Amino acid sequence: PVAVREFREVPAALHKDGVTVLMSSHVLPEVEQLATRVAILDSGRLLSVNDLDALIATRSLEDSLMATLEQTRP
Repeated sequence: PVAVREFREVPAALHKDGVTVLMSSHVLPEVEQLATRVAILDSGRLLSVNDLDALIATRSLEDSLMATLEQTRP
């Protein structure tokens, strides 16, 4: 849809201007398209902060997310 495409253009344009944009999403393809750094939270706890490129260098973003959750849950 047009609204979704237009919404995605806003953070990209702001990033080009050096503005930090904080967004929350459970849609991993959207995160991969828009983010340069990713924070992983679980039940309000900050588990990890990393560059997107580092997270996906050796495995998918979903696999990185699941590994982080498995390492931090009892």
